[in-house]
Amino acid sequence: MPTQHLFISWAPYATDPGTLERRAARPGHRAVLEPLIASGIVKLAGPLWNTEADLSWPYVEHEKFGSVIVYQGESLESVRRIIETEPFWIEGVWDRERLQLHPMVNLAYLTRKYNAPGIAVRDARVRYARHPTFDQSYVLTSHLCHEQSRILQVQR
Repeated sequence: MPTQHLFISWAPYATDPGTLERRAARPGHRAVLEPLIASGIVKLAGPLWNTEADLSWPYVEHEKFGSVIVYQGESLESVRRIIETEPFWIEGVWDRERLQLHPMVNLAYLTRKYNAPGIAVRDARVRYARHPTFDQSYVLTSHLCHEQSRILQVQR
């Protein structure tokens, strides 16, 4: 089985006229996410609210300003392909120019699993690369994931 990595997507909502109406794509968005959640590909997903938002139920639609989704996948490209099948991508709910996709390491999980606080932060070196698809996004290379694996092997 290929190595699986975590990727975090920050997808701000588009702000052009008609964006609020395009959010009617939400049932399709949920229909795409549900099997991804059930299969473990999506680890965390949800909308973000303005800091002044009233968080009591029911939520006010206009106080949402974007989505955050954490995916598990083989590569940045495999996750990007999933994002491009999303109704929020297709319908233009997400601002395609500002959407960012970054590899990540779950340091909380690693710290708990190996009982070694701070090893990843202390020893991992991070390099940045320009990603061709999401022009405004600087993406961590997989070097961090490989470096983390090396660190954990030394710690064992």
